[in-house]
Amino acid sequence: MSIWQDVKKFLAEGFDIVRMIQCSLSEKPHAWDWSIAKFGAQDRLRPPPPGVIVFTGSSSITFWGTLEQDMAPLPVINRGFGGSKIHQVVHYADRIVIPYHPRAVVLFAGTNDIAGSKPKTARQVFDGYLAFVKAITVRCPKRPSITFRSRRHLPAGNDGRLSAKRIASSKPIQQQTHGCISLI
Repeated sequence: MSIWQDVKKFLAEGFDIVRMIQCSLSEKPHAWDWSIAKFGAQDRLRPPPPGVIVFTGSSSITFWGTLEQDMAPLPVINRGFGGSKIHQVVHYADRIVIPYHPRAVVLFAGTNDIAGSKPKTARQVFDGYLAFVKAITVRCPKRPSITFRSRRHLPAGNDGRLSAKRIASSKPIQQQTHGCISLI
């Protein structure tokens, strides 16, 4: 790669990070259209096989650069986008989960919902989770296994309210699943 290609790549990645920060502050469901469009372009170049395991959610998934190597030999795709919130993942489910006919889905979400500029209640996080499960199970012919993950330990410096909210939002999800949907 030439120096100019390196500079161009560096600037493009920096621009994407700035856009991610901007979008993470938005509550609009369609705020991530630009990021989701990139997945479509990737799929046209290298279509994933049906029955993959889809990893989606916020930045913990987005920046998991070694996902394919870490999960080998399982077929996986990364469809995480920036600092997304659960309702945004639900909004894009028909573009980032459903087309792949996944055998399983791993959702990492909730942290941005309860820690955002307009914090959600535990009930709102739970409702978002239910909307995600419904969107997937209604539209996938073979009901995939769904794993939900929210950050167990929130960043240092919070006063404990965020951790309490995370725990409060996880409890009804655990009760709802009755062993059908796994939580990690």
